[in-house]
Amino acid sequence: MLIYAVINFYGIAENGFQENTDAYDWIIASFINANMQRSSYPKLTIDDKTYLCFSYNEMVQEVPFLGKHSKDYFRKKLNDMINVGMLEKAERSGFPNAYRLSDRANNAMQHSKDTPCVLPLPPLERSTPHTSNEGGSKYIDNNINIYKEKEINKEKESSEITPLLIEKNLELTPPTIAPTPPLGDFEVFWKAYPNKKGKGGAKIKWDALKKAKKLPSIQVILKAIQAQKEWR
Repeated sequence: MLIYAVINFYGIAENGFQENTDAYDWIIASFINANMQRSSYPKLTIDDKTYLCFSYNEMVQEVPFLGKHSKDYFRKKLNDMINVGMLEKAERSGFPNAYRLSDRANNAMQHSKDTPCVLPLPPLERSTPHTSNEGGSKYIDNNINIYKEKEINKEKESSEITPLLIEKNLELTPPTIAPTPPLGDFEVFWKAYPNKKGKGGAKIKWDALKKAKKLPSIQVILKAIQAQKEWR
């Protein structure tokens, strides 16, 4: 129901009207639609603050469905909306019972003059669609369908783009090469030692000398190997 959407979404009242009454839908829909599309409502006069100002007779004339309700019933609904801050009484010459969107409601719904009015969706628990054939109900249903289509398109685009991004990232990311661990002293010695025979036996002797703390530093050993090569 539209009144649930407007009141709950903008925080104008914690608890909106608890009955599913078409009158609420039509009242608030006529205010919002006329306020955003003033050229469509030439019969309605704009008040000093440039918000549209309605009288009971004007609203019945613009929205014939409202004529099915009595004036007392209709005014009670308007007073309910005044109590929750959605509407307020308006001063108009010759119209003692005129109403307008409150400053709070108008400011909340009209963030920017350049931004078209898009009504919020009703709460999820109120998912039963309208059965009325009037224009306001179609307007709500169309908004819901557009919202659902946008959500579906977002999911579809996301599922199509994600694999492409992964592939592209894999192409751009260089392969990770594990760093080569530094050679131990024995391996450095063996690489420099000219006689590549008996590596296993040489390693045993190396470890024994190292354990007995009789092994020279690797720098001394490498210098000795180099000197031997030069002497030869």
